[in-house]
Amino acid sequence: MSEPDGRRFDLVLFGATGFTGQRAARRLAAVRPEGLRVALAGRREGPLRELAEQLGMDALVADVGDPAAVETMARSTRVLLSTAGP
Repeated sequence: MSEPDGRRFDLVLFGATGFTGQRAARRLAAVRPEGLRVALAGRREGPLRELAEQLGMDALVADVGDPAAVETMARSTRVLLSTAGP
């Protein structure tokens, strides 16, 4: 369900399937308050969905090479954390 401002999530963690992203996602799952709407995002759909399912979070597929997908991801949340990059 989306809020009146169109944001489905309170927080999106982008780059969730990388080494640092996985650590951050697991920590986030351990400490997130009840009711905080969180999604994991990344470009590799299979591993992303598997991790999101394990942690009880939603998954958003987005690749930095696809500006429209990145914009959609950013517009879906109040806070965007990124661990993606070289």
